[in-house]
Amino acid sequence: MFIHPAIKHYKELWRVEDRARSGCLKSVRAEAAVKIGKSALETGHVPKAEHNDPIKSCLVRDDLHMRAHLRSNGHLLTPALKDIRCTRAKRLFQWHAKNGHKNILLTDEKIFTIEKQYNKIYAQTSLEVRSQGAGGHHPSYVMVCWGVSHQGVTPRHFCEKHVKTGARMYQKDLLQGAVKCLNTSVFNGQKWVFQQDLAPAHKAKNTQEWLQRNVLALIRAEDWPSESPGLNPLDYKLWAVLEDMACQKRHNNLDSLKRSLVKAAAEIPLETVRTTIAEWPKCLKACIRAQGGHFE
Repeated sequence: MFIHPAIKHYKELWRVEDRARSGCLKSVRAEAAVKIGKSALETGHVPKAEHNDPIKSCLVRDDLHMRAHLRSNGHLLTPALKDIRCTRAKRLFQWHAKNGHKNILLTDEKIFTIEKQYNKIYAQTSLEVRSQGAGGHHPSYVMVCWGVSHQGVTPRHFCEKHVKTGARMYQKDLLQGAVKCLNTSVFNGQKWVFQQDLAPAHKAKNTQEWLQRNVLALIRAEDWPSESPGLNPLDYKLWAVLEDMACQKRHNNLDSLKRSLVKAAAEIPLETVRTTIAEWPKCLKACIRAQGGHFE
C-alpha cells in the first residue's frame, strides 16, 4: 500500500516531494456540507453505509469536533412523571427529614444470573476463550428480595425462576415470614416505617390491608415516586456492593450463587449500610431541586 505508489511516484516525477494538492477533497466539507452533516448527526438520520465513510469521519472529527459514544438507556421521564416525582419527594422529605429515615426499612428486588458479569475475556488464543464456556441466551437466574435499615438488614429471600411472585406469595413468603418478625428482632419494639415501591404485588389491595394490620407505619406504594431507582439506597449503592462481592468468581449453578449472595450480604459492614441510608435525604433534595427530573 505504500511501497508501490512511492516507486510509481518517483518514476513519474524523479523526486520524492509530493504533488501540490488541488483541494478537491476539502470541497466536500464546505460550510454547507458541515451544516448538513451536523443536522444529520443530531437527528440520527445517517445512512448505515455512511457511518464508516472516511470523509464523514474527518467531518465529524476535524470540523464538528465530535466522537462516537455509546447510547445509554435510562428511565424516560415525561412532564407528568416529573411532577409526580417532585410532589412525592417533597412529601417524603417533610415526613422523614429529621432523622426519620433511620427508622425506615427500605426494600427492593434484583435479579442475579449465573453468567459472568463481563463479556470481554483476555486470552492468548480463541481456544482458551472457548474452554471457559460460552454465555447462553437464557441464563439461570434468581430474584433476591432484601430490606435494609439503619438498625440492621433482613435475611435475603430468593424467588426462583418461573415462579410468579403474586400478591398472595409476596404476603405469605416475604411479609409474613421476614417482615412481621422485625417488630421484635431488628427494631426490638421501636417505632419503624416500612417502605415498598410500585410493583404490582406491593400495591395490591389485599397487600396494603395486610400491612395496615401488621405494620405500625407505612410508606404506601402510592406515596413512593415512580421510576425512581435513584431514591432507593439499594438501587443507588447496596446492590452494586453486593454484586461486586458475590460475583467475583463464576458460579456454575444457582446454589453456588445463592451461597455467595448470603455470605456477601453478611459481610457488608452495617456502617456501610448506614452511610448509604444517610444519603437518602440528600437524594430527595436533589430530586426536588431537579423538579422531578434526572439528577446525579
